[in-house]
Parts: sequence; C-alpha cells; structure tokens
Amino acid sequence: MATHRNLPTFPVVDEEPPLKKVYTNLTFKDYAYWTVFTLVGMPYGYATGKGARLQSMYFGGLLGFTAGAFYVYQNSLARFKGFRDNTSLQKKYGSTPPPQPLDLTTPLSPVVEILTEEEKKS
Repeated sequence: MATHRNLPTFPVVDEEPPLKKVYTNLTFKDYAYWTVFTLVGMPYGYATGKGARLQSMYFGGLLGFTAGAFYVYQNSLARFKGFRDNTSLQKKYGSTPPPQPLDLTTPLSPVVEILTEEEKKS
C-alpha cells in the first residue's frame, strides 16, 4: 500500500478501487482533459516532425492520448481516496470518514511492553 504525506481532506470512498471502477467514474471535466491532451499532442507532433510529419502527428496524438489517460486516472483515483472533492462518488457508493492521524501519546500495548522489558534484560 502506498503512503501519503497528507491525510485525505474528504471522506474516503474506496481505499483501493480497481482499474475498471476508476475509469467508469470519470467526470465530464476528465474527458475534456483527455481530449485536450490528445488534440494538443497531434499538432505538436506535426510541428516537430521534420521528415515524416504525418507519422509524427499520429505519434504525438498517441503520446497525448496516453498522457491524458494517466492524468484522468490520477484525478479519478484521488477522488476515490478522498484527496479531491468527491460528493458525487459519495452519493453513488457511500463513504467512510477520513482517517485520523496516529496518536503517539497513548501508552504501549502490553505485548510491546513485555518485549521491551525482555530487550532491556538482555
């Protein structure tokens, strides 16, 4: 499981959603980003491909399509994990409260205390 520097600010909908679930819950804005990435990649490939402009245009479109897919996956996953606003997902799937930070001031459990006492003896 990956670790995060910050705790989620919104309720967590699904801690580890499968790939299909992430891509089936894209918003209109996600599709717009994906389209823009693809459409920007095509003229960029055409402009930079000196000897083979048409092939470079298709390759630039493919790179833009791939970059857009990764970008919208990241955004959708962040909504599931509570790092972005996810009110629509909460209505659809329900939610769990965001995790609380660890409380390091509580005393150790009895098992840990016994283990630390044994280490002190040896």
